[in-house]
Amino acid sequence: MTGAIVGELRLAIRRLRRSPGFTAAAVLTLALGIGANTALFSLADAALLRPLPYPTADRLVMLWETQPAAGKPRERASAANFIDWRRQAPAFDAMAAWDDWGMAFTGAGEPEELSAVRVSPNLFSLLGVTPALGRAFLPEEETSGRDRVVVLSHDFWAGRFGGDPGVIGRTLTLDEQPHEIVGVMPEGFRFPDQGSIALWNPLAFDASELATRAERRFQVIGRLAPGVTPVDAQSQLELVAARLAEAHPETNAGWSAVVVPAAEAVAAGGRPALTLLLGTVALVLLLACANVAHLFLARTTDRERELLVRVALGGGSTRLLRLLVLESGAVAVLGALGGIALATWAVPMVYALDPGLLPRWRQGAVDLRVLGLTTALLIPVVFACGVLPGLHALRLGPAPAHAGLRLTAGRERTRVRRALIVAEVSLAAVLLAMAGLHLRSLVRLQQVDPGFDGERVLAATIFLAGPRYASDERQIGFFSGLLERLDGQPGIVAAGAVTTLPMNPIGIDYDLPFSADGGPPPSPAERREVDFRVVAGDYFRALGVPVVGRTFDATDREDGARVAMVNRTLAERYFPGRSPLGRQVWVGGGVGRATVVGVVGDVRHHGLAARPKPELYVPFPQYPHGGMTVVVRGPGEPAGLTRVLKESVYGIDPAQPITGLTTLPALLSGSVAPQRFNLMLLGGFSALALVLAAVGVYGIVAYTVSGRTREIGIRMALGAAGRDVGRTIMGPVLGPSVAGVAIGSAGAVLIGRALAPDLYEVKPHDPLTFALVALILLGAAAVACAIPARRASRIDPVVALRSE
Repeated sequence: MTGAIVGELRLAIRRLRRSPGFTAAAVLTLALGIGANTALFSLADAALLRPLPYPTADRLVMLWETQPAAGKPRERASAANFIDWRRQAPAFDAMAAWDDWGMAFTGAGEPEELSAVRVSPNLFSLLGVTPALGRAFLPEEETSGRDRVVVLSHDFWAGRFGGDPGVIGRTLTLDEQPHEIVGVMPEGFRFPDQGSIALWNPLAFDASELATRAERRFQVIGRLAPGVTPVDAQSQLELVAARLAEAHPETNAGWSAVVVPAAEAVAAGGRPALTLLLGTVALVLLLACANVAHLFLARTTDRERELLVRVALGGGSTRLLRLLVLESGAVAVLGALGGIALATWAVPMVYALDPGLLPRWRQGAVDLRVLGLTTALLIPVVFACGVLPGLHALRLGPAPAHAGLRLTAGRERTRVRRALIVAEVSLAAVLLAMAGLHLRSLVRLQQVDPGFDGERVLAATIFLAGPRYASDERQIGFFSGLLERLDGQPGIVAAGAVTTLPMNPIGIDYDLPFSADGGPPPSPAERREVDFRVVAGDYFRALGVPVVGRTFDATDREDGARVAMVNRTLAERYFPGRSPLGRQVWVGGGVGRATVVGVVGDVRHHGLAARPKPELYVPFPQYPHGGMTVVVRGPGEPAGLTRVLKESVYGIDPAQPITGLTTLPALLSGSVAPQRFNLMLLGGFSALALVLAAVGVYGIVAYTVSGRTREIGIRMALGAAGRDVGRTIMGPVLGPSVAGVAIGSAGAVLIGRALAPDLYEVKPHDPLTFALVALILLGAAAVACAIPARRASRIDPVVALRSE
């Protein structure tokens, strides 16, 4: 039996080698479909399926504060709340906090802002990871003054110190203070989800971080105690949050806590996009299988005489079917090998195009797990491309001799071809509709007014570091002096600063309790929260934000009357039908009572798709911060202001690094980068689907024309015109194409409902999108039909009659 199969496999391979055109078309089609699925599965496997690369990954959970009533499902924790969680929640073996940070590295040329993370000293032991060199942090290094130690990342150690193992014990000047290097982490270790971390530093909370629970800036991870489930931990943490809300109603009323498995939390960001793309490539594979199935069906029909001879010589149907399946299996294996090669090339390209699509905890790769999926795909592919066409060809008995010894009836063959056309067009319609909806959504999103004019604006974030800037006076002096220098530079239209720039993840962004009545709310239930920002200089003019009333000026000093500016959304919500100018409001977090002196236009800080929230601005001298983003407007290209900005900063403090140097147009473009990238992939797969559908329709029509050559010759010999012959060829195809468009559009509407949250101001059943999809598909089908129809209409009747 085995020998017979080996012999039949050799025969199948020889037959495929005799038909290089057929084999190349089938292999390439399957390679595209299988390659797309393999590449996307490798990404999904890395992001969604694999555990985090830590020994205790199954017990790791992420902890957030939550205020669902205010639309805040997951917020970072305040320092004081984190400490209370750690003390009062025995469901956790350990709990650690961290905060992204920047540290000024000096003493080695131009000052440099190193990407650092302040972490609880027990973080590494919580994760179950030990340094490759040296040691981790000690518990006592959580104390301010004893926290001047660092653990280096492997990449920073290798790049800056050449991988010198003697680096342990050396010192780095960070934030003007000597910090001892006590460890180096293993190669490949990443925490948090960032690939550019230079070092870790113990998290020692200072007095300002512990002063208010309203400043929620720390991320928290925990390890569950043995036998404790995430649900148990959730219940316990909710009780702790309830006690804190009762004890601290000003900052914690209405807040609770949420516990989520760490692997699920890490995967949450990429899950929607990957799910959409996985569904897309699955449809592409179905379309590829439909095309190859038709190729095999046509090839089987052409071999009817050979198959009849085999039957006459005693070949059973099972053996003939096995021969056909072996041929399709050989093609499928070649297609899979080509698909693996395409996927191996495509996965790194996806990371290069959009490094933020997936978490960096583990990079996707074509490994054994992915190869296992590719192998599993061969089963349905062979079934669709070989078994089904083979069964169709063999299930009918031989036809009469005058019918050309055909195994299948013409009517049966016609129904199958029409079904294939309907299937291919409907699949392509689904993909094109999804791409069209996302394209319309992106266009609408890019038409949104962000609330500012950033065309000629340069921005740079500056975190003042070191003991020289520990006091409010020194912070005020630095930024006030910097803005004065910039205002005096030629070519500077306006300069200002803000704690958090629109669309910029770098900065200080938090909410504070708010009351429009000029005093603290009488009860926690009446308390509201507003986005809180500190501005300095001519910030609003630098960004082109309209202002009603006045902006902050030199009279708004630290010892002056407290003032504030509000955005239009806050004014309309809390002062309906009246002007807020001159009214007093109350703001928590130590701001207190303030008089509203101006109303600014709404700025979309959190993305173009995010509706403006109530926002309140205060002058920098009355609420100084050590971290501000400086914005400078010039008359020309914003990048040309870089030299002026650097000279102004270094003129005040040559040791002060600058980080996050960017332009506002770049920030705006980056804010829609995820949508643009998803559209690029979805559009590429949809274009591939359109080509496959058009090629499939063309192949079906071309094969039909070749099979009807004699009939066409008779029609033309009897006086039929070329256009009449063309109509007889195109008519039976356009009908199934219309049906395919209708079925595909209905399917796209159903799928579009699931996509609705990702669409901006576009309905899942957008009529314009579906009309364009119908026109594109019917036009492609018409072109695919027109080529063989035109060739048929020019057939010489004499040649046609002699063809059989």
